Amino acid sequence: MINAKPELRQHLRQTLQGVTIEQRQQWSQQVARRLFDLPEVRKANQFLLFAPLPEEIDTQPMFLQLREMNKQVAFPFVGQQQVDMRCMWVKAWEELVPNSIGFPEPPFNQEKEAAPETLEIILTPGLAFDRRGHRLGRGKGHFDRFFASQAPKHFALVFLFGARG
Repeated sequence: MINAKPELRQHLRQTLQGVTIEQRQQWSQQVARRLFDLPEVRKANQFLLFAPLPEEIDTQPMFLQLREMNKQVAFPFVGQQQVDMRCMWVKAWEELVPNSIGFPEPPFNQEKEAAPETLEIILTPGLAFDRRGHRLGRGKGHFDRFFASQAPKHFALVFLFGARG
């Protein structure tokens, strides 16, 4: 049972590799529609998104729509040390560049750092979620440590991507 999480991660990664570009685009559009239908999302002003890896939902259209709505959008920054996640305000998608492990992120800039307690809506990537909203991430623990260090006042959204169990 010790290897359950690594084995599950490997299985889910293999499953996601079979997702076609068309499926990913369709699912991404469905998530965006559902997201912007929520009154909590329309009322909020400060968001944390993630820049997707190839097998994750495409968050760029959501980012562009939020910026069109004059919302502030931050993205995670973990940097070279790969320890604690911080959040940086981003005004243009082009500010995101791959970090040392391949995750797109903004460069660190203390003047652009978003205070976590100001974030009203946080979209979180995950390989799997259980019915209570617990997530299985990619194994580095960045989001888990981030959430553990913050007061649980954020509005949680879980969108299932692909097959459901």
